[in-house]
Amino acid sequence: MDLPKARPTDMGVCEASVEKLIDQFISGALQANAMVMSRHGVVVSEFFRTPFNAANFHPVASITKSIVSIATGFAIAEGLISVDDTVVSYFSDVVKPPIEAKLAKMKIEHLLTMTSGHLPDWEFQNTHVAGHEVINTILLTPLTDEPGEKFSYNTDGVNVLSQIIERASGVRFDKYVHDRLFAPLNIHHYIWEKELIGITNAGFGLHLRAQDLLKIGIMMLHNGEYDKKRILSAEYVARAGASLVDGGMFGHGYGYLFHRQAPEGSYMAQGGGGQYCLILPKQDMVIVLYDSNDKAVQAIWDIILPGLDNKSETKIDPSVLENKAKQIVIEMPTGERYNPAQVNEATKKYALESNSLGVTHISFCFDRYEMTLYENEKSCVCKIGYGEWLESDTYADPTAACTQHICGLHTPVSIAAAWEGDIFHMKQVYTTIGYIDDMYISFSNDLREISIDYKRNDKGFVDLDKVITGTA
Repeated sequence: MDLPKARPTDMGVCEASVEKLIDQFISGALQANAMVMSRHGVVVSEFFRTPFNAANFHPVASITKSIVSIATGFAIAEGLISVDDTVVSYFSDVVKPPIEAKLAKMKIEHLLTMTSGHLPDWEFQNTHVAGHEVINTILLTPLTDEPGEKFSYNTDGVNVLSQIIERASGVRFDKYVHDRLFAPLNIHHYIWEKELIGITNAGFGLHLRAQDLLKIGIMMLHNGEYDKKRILSAEYVARAGASLVDGGMFGHGYGYLFHRQAPEGSYMAQGGGGQYCLILPKQDMVIVLYDSNDKAVQAIWDIILPGLDNKSETKIDPSVLENKAKQIVIEMPTGERYNPAQVNEATKKYALESNSLGVTHISFCFDRYEMTLYENEKSCVCKIGYGEWLESDTYADPTAACTQHICGLHTPVSIAAAWEGDIFHMKQVYTTIGYIDDMYISFSNDLREISIDYKRNDKGFVDLDKVITGTA
């Protein structure tokens, strides 16, 4: 079932409030590369910041953890596991007697509520005793606290939880989730990364389209039902979205791998880099935001919620809202299409110094507005737009420098460029990742040398800014 759409006012959402919110995204006062808003299970407003679009898969980061929570609910309902089961009971091949006293007390409930007793991610990463073996790492690293004692955000514990489900069910974890969650919600296209040891990256490896994440949020909103079919038990949904642990990461409490939020009864799945699936039972709303921030979330609370079910509101022509949504764009470089002195000349193949993108050589054809990237013997041609965004696949994967996880896919990139004097300014938007890069490219007078001033828009995970030089 594809989600139905309606104008906001038909679902009791104030159109003036929607317009005010969109205006702030247009002006840049608020940030998001995508937003899909629903009420009563119906989409009332959406935008995708050009060149992003609805078809893009997007890394949802730690929202993946909330999907693991849902999978845990399935396994409990099937009688495969219990929240009171000890973790070590599933890993007799890893944890040998004598078992450390704190570890022996750790239960599945502790993994769900981030109270396992381990250090948080930002400290735990420096205490690993087993390298990339994420399961061995968390099970063999001594606990700093008693299980259940306090909240401590730890990603590897979620990988352990996924492997408990895999071991208990005898089904590979990603397939287990697909059969019970994705397929019933008509979600058939997504990407799920693997860890180096071959298991599903259950901590932050899922890539979903915004509308598909919205479907999952609506299922949770409707107490585990979707399209009049029971997907997940209502009892588990209530516990997942409850405040079971004080504080959490956002100060409102934490449930089963879901974060509580400020509006009464609301909670969310949230991932690094500004990924949100906001679930508001009292208002019967779900909102998905990609590449956004807490400021935008607060604006939704402040602008949209007060105007709900306002019978006296002034309606706005739907075409006005649609046209405004199209004005949420990433600005393209402005300048000349050609540099007459170099347009027919700079077609040499330049060998580049070692760089985090893994690109060994680069060449340009300014007649056709194309760039060729080389990774040793492999190559790919990227189209460059002038006054428009053109999409290609590239070997220059911007995640290569910041993750050890394997996706195995090329990275789609939309490119627009222009000559600004003697500088060729090229903007690259990695539409399935959310990264935006600027490359300021200059050539020596004899065209034997190239200099690429490379700048990363979002440095949340890694700072790739540097000047890359090369010679023909």
